[in-house]
Amino acid sequence: MRRAIARCDNAFHWAIALCLFAAPLSGCRNTESPEESSLTTTPVFKAGDRLIFDGWTTNLYGYTLDTSKTRHTWDVLTVTASAGGFNDVIMVREEILHLKTSATAVDTFLLRVTSEGLLLRYGFLAELVKQRESRVIPERWDTLAVLNASVWTVGPLDSAGRTSVTASAPPQDDYFNVEVDGLSSIFSARRVEMESDQLEYALWVSASPPCFPRFEEGPSPFSEVWKGSLLVLRQLQLAPR
Repeated sequence: MRRAIARCDNAFHWAIALCLFAAPLSGCRNTESPEESSLTTTPVFKAGDRLIFDGWTTNLYGYTLDTSKTRHTWDVLTVTASAGGFNDVIMVREEILHLKTSATAVDTFLLRVTSEGLLLRYGFLAELVKQRESRVIPERWDTLAVLNASVWTVGPLDSAGRTSVTASAPPQDDYFNVEVDGLSSIFSARRVEMESDQLEYALWVSASPPCFPRFEEGPSPFSEVWKGSLLVLRQLQLAPR
């Protein structure tokens, strides 16, 4: 797979990046079989869950830009919102603090976790396209992950729906070290790799505990997108179950 974080000659291939930028043991690969994959259930979020990330802009070679560091705080407001045609929507408030300037931005976004094992985010690709290419496409429910699936379609990258992003999920899990409810915890997560001619993106999904340990957005020189981004989960605070 042609991904910047996976090339041998790229200084920011994901194995090195996990050692440099994530907590100890973050990103270690498990060699278990697909049948033993840890994601046998989808994440179950609760109102009151909080996820705190460190974020950076990355350059063409994948190195983080120190002056770009941000703090992202996700607060799950409700898991029964009515939006996007459904009434089982997870509404998340996101606060982004730029550590150098102290500037703060606040917004909300929507997730869904279905009984069929789909994990969706409303407007995920539309937001990426707007940030990366200053193009506007319709917001849709984009499929971030499919339980036990190896390949699926995330969603379209254009208004006409002719160009789509395909995702794949290798059967092996990666391990992360995150502070969960004040205690250092090591757990496994499933990697999702998204790819198209205009986009290379990776995210990790954990069902236990329910979270996204890491997001990686690669540059796309062919589309004149010269920068990417990195988001690493540092703290997870879970509401009572």
